[in-house]
Amino acid sequence: MVRLTPKPWMVDSAVRRVLKALTAGGKEARFIGGCVRDELLNLPITDVDIATAERPNKVIQLMKSANIDVFETGIKHGTVTAVVAGKTYQITSLRKDIKMDGRHAVVSFTNDWRKDALRRDFTINSLSASPEGVVYDYLGGLQDLSNHRIKFIGSAEQRIKEDHLRILRYFRFMASIGFQNDDQAAHQTCINNSHLLADLSGERIRDELFKILVSENHNDTLGMMIGVGITKQFLPEARDSNLIRQLIKVETYVKQKEHLTPNPIRRLASLINNNEVNTGTIAKRLRISNKQRKHLIELVEPKWHAAWNISDNDLRAALYKFSPKHVIDLSLLQWSRMLKDPHSLPKKKTGAWLRIIKKANQWKGLNLPITGQDVLRLGIEEGPRVSGFLRQVENWWIKGGCKAARAKCLDRLTQVIGEKVA
Repeated sequence: MVRLTPKPWMVDSAVRRVLKALTAGGKEARFIGGCVRDELLNLPITDVDIATAERPNKVIQLMKSANIDVFETGIKHGTVTAVVAGKTYQITSLRKDIKMDGRHAVVSFTNDWRKDALRRDFTINSLSASPEGVVYDYLGGLQDLSNHRIKFIGSAEQRIKEDHLRILRYFRFMASIGFQNDDQAAHQTCINNSHLLADLSGERIRDELFKILVSENHNDTLGMMIGVGITKQFLPEARDSNLIRQLIKVETYVKQKEHLTPNPIRRLASLINNNEVNTGTIAKRLRISNKQRKHLIELVEPKWHAAWNISDNDLRAALYKFSPKHVIDLSLLQWSRMLKDPHSLPKKKTGAWLRIIKKANQWKGLNLPITGQDVLRLGIEEGPRVSGFLRQVENWWIKGGCKAARAKCLDRLTQVIGEKVA
């Protein structure tokens, strides 16, 4: 018997409250899927999912009886979401698939944990664990975890026919945890059926792609996906993985020195790094938010160009005009482009890039020390001239690295107004 050592995510008050409410009806509840898999791999746990033999309507009733907020996030497929102390828990009733067409599923509910495991995609995702940590393995998932192997449950062809997204999930596990499939026939089945990805919604593609993008990209999985034509179905703009591989190296190095988290938009920009991309088309196809679309455009068509030897004044000006996040993103991308040279980057340049990122992380934000009221006090009437004078002083202030204090800015304002009036 395999038993998980109790960890905070298993025993904190929020999850215990959900489990207590869920089992009040007399039926068993277990942790399921990714949280069990990742705990066994000693990976961080980001989502805690729970399975139960209770039917969805009963789950809702049990949560409400315990004064737990509950939402019908996927009730047709047996899933509701409980929220306790700001933490969310997806609760899914045991089920078996009746009909699946690659995009949608019709399910029926069951009390059989093994039948529920059989409907999942890979053996490593079929594991469940009791609240006490006892692991249940019906399909050899523990052995496959030990062997670092991705194995479809049953026929790969059938699993993919049921849900086309499983093709991307297959590659995601290769990219994120470095697992391989020693079944070459199943691997080829994913490639041969990649055209089915075109039938999926942009949202589903995007969510899975973003998980791949923020992964470690083990064994250059993205390069392999491009090479065999997988990405052609949803991101034909991706030509090669050279820049994203270098970016991941740079980010890994920086994380040892400075605060930095992987960002899917930054990595997407590195994957479509060419002069012919239409970011609007990509944004529409992947259904990314307006904020993410703006971010992507800013990186693919930058208004500021990062340079390792930027002066202190110019760096401060960039941080003021564009934000620390933007400066960091463009610096990481440019640093990565320099690494495409076969020779290692000189220590001096590495240190210079780190200096930029450190300055950006420490940036507190600044405001121009003068306002429109200062312009009015100097006798200028309200109107567009006020903002015009402020803009002239601001440009002067930015050029000087945003260092001039209020007194010097007022002197400059007086000078500018005097020149115009004269």
